Amino acid sequence: MDQGLKLAGRIFKFIIKKSINMKTGEDKMKNDGKSGNTSRIVGSLVAGAAVGLAAGILLAPEKGKKTRAKLMDDAKDLTNKLKDKANDFKDKASNFKDQASDHIEEKANEIKDKANDLKDKASDGIDAVTANLKSS
Repeated sequence: MDQGLKLAGRIFKFIIKKSINMKTGEDKMKNDGKSGNTSRIVGSLVAGAAVGLAAGILLAPEKGKKTRAKLMDDAKDLTNKLKDKANDFKDKASNFKDQASDHIEEKANEIKDKANDLKDKASDGIDAVTANLKSS
């Protein structure tokens, strides 16, 4: 296998790996700015694809047809990996949403139960005061 294409592949894979595994200070903070990270990841993927493609074409000593075929195969592999990552992310987001919804429902029920208990205690207290006033 030619050295130019190997180098381009390594550069491309390095950039993709760094883009997918990117962690910033914003990732660690719990805020609604999650779309910024997505934009950075997509931007890094596009930049990585461009660098890999350019390096592959410029450094590949093989015939154009073979180089294009290899690049297309690599692009298909990358597309499949990105689809898998997107599906994994979608599944995790869905699971997180379900867990959050369950947690919120559970907490709402707890609050409702406590409110009913307080209402019952207040009603019992009012009944006791009323009975006490009637007996006086």
